[in-house]
Amino acid sequence: NNNYKFLFKTIASKDYITLSTTNKITFKNVVNLATNNISKFNCPMFLFWGKTDTETKPWIAKKLKKLNKNCELKFVNSDHFAYLERDAEFNNSVVRFLCS
Repeated sequence: NNNYKFLFKTIASKDYITLSTTNKITFKNVVNLATNNISKFNCPMFLFWGKTDTETKPWIAKKLKKLNKNCELKFVNSDHFAYLERDAEFNNSVVRFLCS
């Protein structure tokens, strides 16, 4: 049981760990739904991802892009909260994506 707790704290993201039990269930359902069905999305999709993200690793972004041909992926020099740390670049990228 202690091994499980250690492994969980090592793998789980900080934002997930702080959620209530109910919100953890919802969080998992949303993530699983999105990743399992992403290849079925017909609309363009934009991912803004931190190159140094240790919570949601960059390989996950690459996998999502590979699963959806309508996906545009932009890596930036940031971590898990790239959209906050690089807010101006994020906002400009979203506007450019939506207007293209």
